[in-house]
Amino acid sequence: MGLVFISAFRSELAGIRRRAAGVRRAALPEPAAAADQAAPAPPRIPPAPSGSEDGGRRAVAIGAWGADAIPAAAFAGDAQRDPYSAWIGTLGGRRIAMLAGGMGARAAFRAAFRACVAMRGLAGDPPPSPLRDPAAVVSVGFCGGLDETLRRGDVLVPSRIVSPDGSWECSRKLIEAAVAAAETGAASGRKRGFRILSGTLYCSPTIVRTAAEKRALADAAGADAVDMESAGVAAFCARAGIPAAAVKVVLDGAGEELPKGLEELMDSVGRIRPARLAARLLGNPAFIADMIAMRRQAASCAENLGAAVESLSASI
Repeated sequence: MGLVFISAFRSELAGIRRRAAGVRRAALPEPAAAADQAAPAPPRIPPAPSGSEDGGRRAVAIGAWGADAIPAAAFAGDAQRDPYSAWIGTLGGRRIAMLAGGMGARAAFRAAFRACVAMRGLAGDPPPSPLRDPAAVVSVGFCGGLDETLRRGDVLVPSRIVSPDGSWECSRKLIEAAVAAAETGAASGRKRGFRILSGTLYCSPTIVRTAAEKRALADAAGADAVDMESAGVAAFCARAGIPAAAVKVVLDGAGEELPKGLEELMDSVGRIRPARLAARLLGNPAFIADMIAMRRQAASCAENLGAAVESLSASI
């Protein structure tokens, strides 16, 4: 069975794409319209199911990818403007789909739905396609460290994802592989100088930029790292009956800060606003150096992420 990888931005998938074979772009047709498609989009992702087995994950054996269990309103409103970029290929002998769907849990929820519904006929394989019934949907990308022992470039494979909307357990097979990698040291990690660790990931509705904000969140949430998309993937998987997983690379450690005002340069799905960026650079030329440094860090972290995903993909 294949794997589906969901990220916020194309740059987060760069390391995985370089390691995959036969990568090609995939066009995403619109999901079939639902009767309540015009309903207002909910402000948050659907909350985690309660009282079910496996840490709140509940299989829904219905229809196409459990679509009947997912509110169509989640795809109304601004869904048409999401910057979907999608590819399919092969990694470690397994078919994979990769989709960058924008920033935030709602965008990730929609991207996971879009990938699992629309990509069913894009794999180029006779039915049953290995992408039709994926072994897992995996949230991949950058995260911020909350645990002070996490260094930039380290890879976190969370055992649990928590957010204001609930809590979800991740694929046990992947967690066990990550723990084994942490104990023995994965060869790819040793070569590039990063570690593969497990822990708890907090999915925040907003950017957590400063060291002070990270300390406060670490105390309040008891998490090791923070991102903005993983809960959206986990929420979709809970309703579609697909195992959820996440592999995140630390872009900024607990004591490091993202460039000030970074969130003001982005639109609702994480795209840079050129006019605002130009105005910021004119008013603060030093911001150029911050952005260049951040881009270099992101490229290096994306390579670590790709190496970790390649070494762990057989365990998902």
